[in-house]
Formats: sequence, C-alpha cells, structure tokens
Amino acid sequence: MKFIINRKDLSTILQRVQSIVSGQASKEIKGPILNHVKIDVADSRITVTASGASGEGLTLVTHMNDCVQVLEPGSICVKFARIFNIVKVLGHETCTISVEDQMAGPMIINNGRTDVTIDECRAAIDFPPVQGFSTDLTLKMTPMELKRMISESEFSIGKRQNLNGMHVDFNIETKRLRFVSTDANRMSWSESTISELTMESGEDPELNKKLISAKAVSEIKRCSGDGEECTLSFGDNGFILESDEMLLIGNMLGGLFPPYQQTLNKLYKSVSNIATLDRLKTNAICDRVRTIALNKDNASLNMHFSEQEVLFSLSQNGKRIFEDHLEIDYEGNPVEIAFKCQYVQDILKALESDLVVFHLGKTRDEACIVRVPSRSNCEYVIMPMRLS
Repeated sequence: MKFIINRKDLSTILQRVQSIVSGQASKEIKGPILNHVKIDVADSRITVTASGASGEGLTLVTHMNDCVQVLEPGSICVKFARIFNIVKVLGHETCTISVEDQMAGPMIINNGRTDVTIDECRAAIDFPPVQGFSTDLTLKMTPMELKRMISESEFSIGKRQNLNGMHVDFNIETKRLRFVSTDANRMSWSESTISELTMESGEDPELNKKLISAKAVSEIKRCSGDGEECTLSFGDNGFILESDEMLLIGNMLGGLFPPYQQTLNKLYKSVSNIATLDRLKTNAICDRVRTIALNKDNASLNMHFSEQEVLFSLSQNGKRIFEDHLEIDYEGNPVEIAFKCQYVQDILKALESDLVVFHLGKTRDEACIVRVPSRSNCEYVIMPMRLS
C-alpha cells in the first residue's frame, strides 16, 4: 500500500471523523480497534471509516476523490490519535504514505525530509464491517434545510429517559417532517415539507416510537454537507444519512416520546396576551442579565409586559440589582412573569429573524409560546420560574 496525498487534504478527511473517534482512546472499551480508523486507497480516491463505541452506534464513512495518487492500492487500520496529531505538525505540502505489511504495519509517512513511523496499525479486516439495514422511509432535502431544522430544535433535548433525544414526527399525508425536543422545562419544534420521499412499504414507519440521540443529531447536522441534496433514511432501529462525501449510520433510541401535540393544543387555548420584541435587543439584555447575575447559568429573567414596553429586571437576595426597558408592540393585559434567562437566549440565538413574538397566558404561572412572525415552521414553549 503506497500513496501520495496533500497534507491539507489528509488533515481535512481525518478531521471529518474526529468527533466519532474522540474519547475512545482513553476508555479502551469494546476493543481497542475502535481507537483506529480504516484507510482505503484505490484509483484516485481515499476513504476513511470510523466507528464509535457508545450506544449511538455511529459509523462514518467519508471519501475524497481526485486528491490522491495511488501507487499501490490497499487498506490499513491506524490509531487515529497518532496519525491525526502527526499530520497536524508536518511542515511539507506533500505526504508519501506507505505500508509494506497490511496485516500489521507499520505505516511510514514521508514529508519532505521528515520520516515518521507509526507502529499502531492493524489489518483492515479487523475493523468492524459497516452494518447496513433495511429502511422504511427515505427523505431527500437540502442540507441547508436539514441544518436549519436541527439548529432550531436541538438545544432543548433533555437527559431523562424518553426525553434524551430528538423526536422524529413525520406526517405521510402532508409530507411534513418535524423535529421535536423537550427537557420538561421547555419544548422546541421545527419542521419542513419534503418534496421527495420513498416508502418501502404501505405501512407508516413507527417513527413516533423512536428518538435520535443528541450526539447523533449533532453528527447529522455536521455530516449533511454543503451540497444541493442529502438523503435521510429511517429503519426500525436506525437511520442512514447520505451526503456528497459522507455516509453516516446510527442507532435510534427506544422509548416513547410524550404526546407533545396534546400539550400544545391546550396551550393554544390559554394564551391571550401577545408581545412582539426585537430579537437582537432582547438577546443583548439577556447577555447583561447573565453577566450581572451571581449564578449566570440559573439566572432568572423577570419580564413585566405592559402596553408599550417590557421591563426586564434581576433581583438577588430580595434586592433588585438590574433594570432595563425595551419598547414593544403589545396586545393584552399587563403580565409579569419570569423565565430562566438561558432558555430565552437559546431560542433567540437559534433564530435569524428580526422579531420574536411571545404568546403569554393570563397569569405568571402559565407557559409561554414563542414564535417568529410570518413563519409557521417552528415554535417554542418555555415554562415560567418563580418571580424573584
């Protein structure tokens, strides 16, 4: 096995799998082979495969075309941390990599006048094979739309069982894909209409019984690429994401997500006050509150809504230590309510709109619905805190 590759290209393809492999080296669980990546070279293509040892069952296969000159095709497993860290510090533009014994190595990297030997190699046959599975539903969408949906809903994924992942809610009749998450204190959902889908059977897939773990959600967003299209497929127990240069396979979590739509329907009937706020100005005030608060992670943001403004305040030890005012458009009766400041900011940072709309109940004890004007494809719910 011998090939020539630009150092930056090699570094780029190794960076793609870093988050899949990272953390395995220190744990030494389920066999040290998972500390390795499998490298295949043939024709003018290099392919790198990585698998994680955690319950997500994540496997990433990524390739780059026309970036490698293959002198002798072949495959080898090499310890990821070793090759990744070595490639980062090499100074010459071109690397010549050779492996005489593809069953045990070593791997020799020539970079200008520098030669590095990596002994931590294994035969490619030792690496776990990529496990495919039958899929019930295949969706095609733009990576930009998929990333938008995840970014607008991932931050409220909880840690408790049945809440510790992103809920996939798909409506076959309307071709609507919705991602929903909640940690019991807040809820987020974002959706999109899918133009192209394929069902392998006439039955609806049991998506409502499955969750995608927070780690897998993050990898789906990262691996969806920047091309014109990506494909997301679901089976009974797993998902497959295919983009231009990456194939990501992972498990889905078991458990039954709570009937969130029932909760939303009740809230829709209870809200009676509507406040429209400038998103960036509100976020700046949240920044100030969290900076001033002694415990910024649990800072309570008091908000007093009235006809033309909202009064933001922060109190500690029974004493008000911060006040700020913001002009708003308001419909309804005055309401004073408090939210965890971080929860409000998470919503504001996930959106790109100029304005946000708070739909409030009649009392300080009722949940608030946050929406974006002129958009119906995302929504948020925040439970209130005790006023300080």
